Amino acid sequence: MKLLFSLVTVLALAGATAVAADPLFADKVIVKGDGFQITQSQLDQAFTQRKAQMVALGRQVPEEARPMIEKETIDLLILKNILLKRATPADREEAKKIVDSQVALAPEGSLGQNARLLGISEEDFRKELLEQNIATLVVDREFKPKVVVTEEMSRKFYNENLARFEMPERVRAAHVLLATKSPDGEDISDEAKKAKLETARKVLERAKKGEDFAALAKEFSEDPGSKDTGGEYTFPRGQMVPEFEKTAFAMEPGQVSELVTTQFGYHIIKLHEKLPAQVQPFNEAETNIKAFLGRQELQRMLHEFTAEARKDPKLEILDDRFKS
Repeated sequence: MKLLFSLVTVLALAGATAVAADPLFADKVIVKGDGFQITQSQLDQAFTQRKAQMVALGRQVPEEARPMIEKETIDLLILKNILLKRATPADREEAKKIVDSQVALAPEGSLGQNARLLGISEEDFRKELLEQNIATLVVDREFKPKVVVTEEMSRKFYNENLARFEMPERVRAAHVLLATKSPDGEDISDEAKKAKLETARKVLERAKKGEDFAALAKEFSEDPGSKDTGGEYTFPRGQMVPEFEKTAFAMEPGQVSELVTTQFGYHIIKLHEKLPAQVQPFNEAETNIKAFLGRQELQRMLHEFTAEARKDPKLEILDDRFKS
């Protein structure tokens, strides 16, 4: 479940969790609301961690961008705290179940690792997850039902943004992989490679004789991402490793390749279909367009809601930098 309006992105990293102030200095309160407050130390931590996330995504964050990012973060913290106030006991109970499930499914040790990356304790990290999920449930109940995206709106977006829907030449191909690396990415022994090569040759022989390729993939392939779906992938140029791509694009539909060796192991490829470059038809794009426009509309509604909340006399903006 995703929290819209960038709430998860900012608040997971940042912070509405209290940060202990230096006992020698008072922690300046920036915002006072109905049952909550936001301090300078929270904002400083939020900015530092959000900046680190943006840099990790390849985005440079010049110092002159700080005022804008801080204002966005203040608004998000205000929004989050108001959403938490509107939560019902049922929201809180459901959010707890979601967090319990998230923690249970997470790799061992990842909770502590993520907490350390954010500079907070595991307890605070779990509390933050809980609050994010509570806020999400409130958004889902109180705002999402008001979002309306019509077919007319979707068609208008499609017609005005055709370049977004251009699809390059692609192929639909299936493969069987006999892997020469262990699950942790290490090379297997030479003896094990010989055994894999022998198996690959036997599978190739059966594929060339016309055996059901999907069945061969299910039985022999060591690619967990495709073995249960017939070994299939649909892809453009530039997505697969060069040896695999070159072979697949040179084949004709129905053809089975010879053995193809890549860094991953031995592949047997069957080409199902060549798909020429085209503009994706509206009926294929409509679902994604509606979802995109729905997210935009929800973001607009939450922006508007936060702007109105700022006018509430119970909400005091105590720092002149954030009053407008």
